[in-house]
Amino acid sequence: MEPSTVHALLTDLADTPAPPSDVDVPRAARDGQRRIRRRRLVTGASAALATGAVLVVAALMLSTGSPVSAPDPASSSSGPSPSAPVHTGTVLDPRVQYADFGWKPDGATMSTVTVGRGWTVVQAEYIPDWALHSASPPSGSGSVMGSITLVVATADIQRDGAADWLRVVDQDVPGLPAQPVNGRPAEWVTNETATLRWEYAPGAWAAIVSYVTGVDAAQTAIHAAQTVRFGVDLPVRLPFHTPDLPAGLPLQRLSVSQGVGQQWSAEASYGTELTPYSEWPLTIRAELNPPGTLQASSSPEPHHTTALGGHDAVITSKPDGGTELTLDDVDGINVDITTHDAQTTALLDGGLEGLFLSTEFLSDPADWR
Repeated sequence: MEPSTVHALLTDLADTPAPPSDVDVPRAARDGQRRIRRRRLVTGASAALATGAVLVVAALMLSTGSPVSAPDPASSSSGPSPSAPVHTGTVLDPRVQYADFGWKPDGATMSTVTVGRGWTVVQAEYIPDWALHSASPPSGSGSVMGSITLVVATADIQRDGAADWLRVVDQDVPGLPAQPVNGRPAEWVTNETATLRWEYAPGAWAAIVSYVTGVDAAQTAIHAAQTVRFGVDLPVRLPFHTPDLPAGLPLQRLSVSQGVGQQWSAEASYGTELTPYSEWPLTIRAELNPPGTLQASSSPEPHHTTALGGHDAVITSKPDGGTELTLDDVDGINVDITTHDAQTTALLDGGLEGLFLSTEFLSDPADWR
């Protein structure tokens, strides 16, 4: 299918009602309240929130007219060739990034890598300064906006809380024929953005989800897909180092975002299976943000403020039986440690307080490990 035809289909689709969403609204609301309370500017690429951001940007950009052609991809890139297969087994190591862009449009202001047990998501976001401050675009603004996302899944997808992203590689979602990507079968997915998916290895699919202003979305997806680097096997480094956790709390998922102005955020999830609320039993979040005054939770959940290791802390009892520990400005880092059932809290030596006191936090990315 010609890119111009794909663009026409996407433009027509912008005028049709959006499909039913499987975003967990209560969870998104809780996360939103937490971000507002702690003045979060970036997020660790939560699947539901990231998908919502893509849909909003796409709806805005589709109304601005036909974009121009994408620039040619870089003539060469370091690392494994695009044809090198990623690990296609049933389980991946969340501490390893298995694939990366070989080319993407210039000007990205934030990058996020999220790795689960059966998938890897790499996203580049294009966010102008005024948008970071929740302002309106200046008159005549030609700011680049949007995002481009690479989704890679194993042949036996482990969904573990990433259902929104994995819809783009799910064969139950209808697709339209596309030219092969590096000789492999490919399809256009008719959702709200230009989404090109291809079978990079037998039974294993990857996708590029593209909408960046100033470039043709379909051409951008094609260029990016053709130059994806598989098998890069980059370590995912974290801004915190925990002690050995109980055997019942293995690492399941990592998400790390880095942006302009030294902004960053990271989230690690632990456990053996998801709770009934689709949460992992233990989550540790950290972000570098301007310091401020810690505010008490605005939710009706029981909470109290205390001092912990020389820092003000808010301890909140969660409806699912877990506990949330929130600290502001731990050497410039905002910290949130949450369990989602009482049994998980009991597994931790000294509870959440003990885990915090025994965890090393590293504000400088050069020190991450």
